[in-house]
Amino acid sequence: QIGSTRRQGWFQFALAVPDIAQTFAAVTAAGAQPTLPPTTAPDGASLVAFVRDPDGNLIEFLQRPAESAG
Repeated sequence: QIGSTRRQGWFQFALAVPDIAQTFAAVTAAGAQPTLPPTTAPDGASLVAFVRDPDGNLIEFLQRPAESAG
C-alpha cells in the first residue's frame, strides 16, 4: 500500500507474549482495533493475533509453544 509508506511509525511490529488470549482481550478492551483474533500460526504450533493501534500501526502478538522440560 502506497499510503502506508507515507505514515510515520513502525507500520508493524511483533511482541512475544506468554498468554495471547489475555493480551488480546486486554489491548482490545483498552481501545486497540482487533484485526485477527488469536489463531494458530502457519507453523501449526504457535498462536498469533493482530490489532491496530490508534495510529493504524499493525501489532502482532505471538505465543510460542512452551518448551518441554526434558
